[in-house]
Amino acid sequence: MRKLEWPSYAMDTLRDVVDVLNLINPKGQSVEHIKARVQAAFDNENLTSYIGTAGWYVTVYERQDQPGVWEPKPTLMAYSVKRYLKEIGKL
Repeated sequence: MRKLEWPSYAMDTLRDVVDVLNLINPKGQSVEHIKARVQAAFDNENLTSYIGTAGWYVTVYERQDQPGVWEPKPTLMAYSVKRYLKEIGKL
Protein backbone atom coordinates (compact mmCIF):
# COMPACT_ATOMS: atom_id res chain seq x y z
CA MET A 1 0.00 0.00 0.00
CA ARG A 2 1.26 3.46 -0.89
CA LYS A 3 1.66 6.03 1.85
CA LEU A 4 2.40 9.76 1.48
CA GLU A 5 4.53 11.35 4.21
CA TRP A 6 5.46 15.05 4.55
CA PRO A 7 8.84 15.27 6.33
CA SER A 8 9.71 18.55 8.03
CA TYR A 9 11.94 19.79 5.19
CA ALA A 10 9.12 19.22 2.66
CA MET A 11 6.78 21.17 4.93
CA ASP A 12 9.34 23.99 5.20
CA THR A 13 9.59 24.13 1.41
CA LEU A 14 5.80 24.08 1.06
CA ARG A 15 5.50 27.00 3.51
CA ASP A 16 8.10 28.93 1.47
CA VAL A 17 6.17 28.24 -1.75
CA VAL A 18 2.93 29.45 -0.16
CA ASP A 19 4.64 32.58 1.21
CA VAL A 20 5.85 33.58 -2.26
CA LEU A 21 2.52 32.77 -3.91
CA ASN A 22 0.73 34.90 -1.33
CA LEU A 23 3.00 37.85 -2.16
CA ILE A 24 1.62 37.63 -5.69
CA ASN A 25 -1.98 36.91 -4.71
CA PRO A 26 -2.58 37.60 -1.01
CA LYS A 27 -4.41 34.78 0.75
CA GLY A 28 -4.70 32.89 -2.51
CA GLN A 29 -3.09 29.67 -1.24
CA SER A 30 -2.59 27.84 2.01
CA VAL A 31 -0.40 24.97 3.13
CA GLU A 32 -3.49 22.99 4.10
CA HIS A 33 -5.16 23.52 0.72
CA ILE A 34 -2.14 22.39 -1.29
CA LYS A 35 -1.54 19.37 0.97
CA ALA A 36 -5.18 18.32 0.62
CA ARG A 37 -5.09 18.61 -3.18
CA VAL A 38 -1.87 16.62 -3.42
CA GLN A 39 -3.18 13.95 -1.03
CA ALA A 40 -6.42 13.60 -3.00
CA ALA A 41 -4.54 13.23 -6.28
CA PHE A 42 -2.17 10.72 -4.71
CA ASP A 43 -4.98 8.67 -3.14
CA ASN A 44 -7.59 8.79 -5.88
CA GLU A 45 -5.61 9.05 -9.08
CA ASN A 46 -2.25 7.47 -8.19
CA LEU A 47 -0.51 10.57 -9.52
CA THR A 48 3.17 11.14 -8.83
CA SER A 49 3.12 14.74 -10.04
CA TYR A 50 0.47 17.35 -9.36
CA ILE A 51 0.34 20.82 -10.90
CA GLY A 52 -1.60 23.53 -9.14
CA THR A 53 -3.23 26.34 -11.04
CA ALA A 54 -1.55 29.10 -9.05
CA GLY A 55 2.12 28.64 -9.85
CA TRP A 56 3.12 25.57 -7.87
CA TYR A 57 3.60 21.86 -8.42
CA VAL A 58 4.47 18.88 -6.30
CA THR A 59 6.31 15.78 -7.45
CA VAL A 60 6.07 12.70 -5.26
CA TYR A 61 8.99 10.27 -5.00
CA GLU A 62 9.09 6.80 -3.52
CA ARG A 63 11.68 6.64 -0.76
CA GLN A 64 14.57 4.32 -1.53
CA ASP A 65 14.95 3.33 2.12
CA GLN A 66 11.22 2.65 2.65
CA PRO A 67 9.44 1.04 -0.30
CA GLY A 68 5.79 2.04 -0.41
CA VAL A 69 6.45 5.34 1.38
CA TRP A 70 6.28 8.38 -0.86
CA GLU A 71 7.64 11.84 -0.18
CA PRO A 72 6.51 15.09 -1.80
CA LYS A 73 8.77 17.76 -3.26
CA PRO A 74 6.90 21.08 -3.56
CA THR A 75 8.17 23.57 -6.12
CA LEU A 76 7.39 27.13 -7.12
CA MET A 77 7.07 27.67 -10.87
CA ALA A 78 9.53 30.18 -12.30
CA TYR A 79 6.85 32.20 -14.05
CA SER A 80 5.28 32.99 -10.67
CA VAL A 81 8.52 34.47 -9.39
CA LYS A 82 9.09 36.37 -12.63
CA ARG A 83 5.56 37.81 -12.50
CA TYR A 84 6.06 38.97 -8.93
CA LEU A 85 9.43 40.56 -9.71
CA LYS A 86 7.85 42.44 -12.61
CA GLU A 87 5.02 43.64 -10.36
CA ILE A 88 7.42 45.11 -7.82
CA GLY A 89 9.62 46.67 -10.50
CA LYS A 90 12.64 44.41 -10.05
CA LEU A 91 12.47 43.03 -13.60
